[in-house]
Amino acid sequence: MTATPFGRTSRRVLLALLAAGAGLWLFALVLAPFAVSRESASGPVVRLAATVYVAGGLVCHQRPSRSFRLWNARLPVCARCCGLYLGGFGGLLIALLSRRPMRRRGRTDEGRLRGWRWLILGAAAPTAVVWLVELAGVLPGITANWARALSALPLGGTVAWVFSTALRSWPWPEKLR
Repeated sequence: MTATPFGRTSRRVLLALLAAGAGLWLFALVLAPFAVSRESASGPVVRLAATVYVAGGLVCHQRPSRSFRLWNARLPVCARCCGLYLGGFGGLLIALLSRRPMRRRGRTDEGRLRGWRWLILGAAAPTAVVWLVELAGVLPGITANWARALSALPLGGTVAWVFSTALRSWPWPEKLR
């Protein structure tokens, strides 16, 4: 009689926790401008929203001209970061809901890494193109923010999916199996 390896279950639980954390972060990014735009917001709610803005400032430049606005308040991160986070959440959800087991296909770890690098580079291409078009001064105003966000979606999703794939295929220690 063969027991189900603990590693497979723990990986799915870890993946579910990562997806939940990404979803909570997205929720906080939308809720923070709502909270700061309300005059009736209580002190703890405003402090929590301010914490989200501070956390966003640790990973993003937060330029007002490059950020979306909700409820007449700027989001805690720029449009490109919004696209990355939304894509990352989507990639984690797809990986979590995927029931397909990992196939090795006889590839070495080096070959798998090389394939993942090319996949991530391909997903980064839309972001690079938009960045080059921005540099040329072709994207005006709000169109640029939507282009930034949409071009970052594939990169965020692909990196999250690659991370989850690596997590599922990682050779965990014998104690965790």
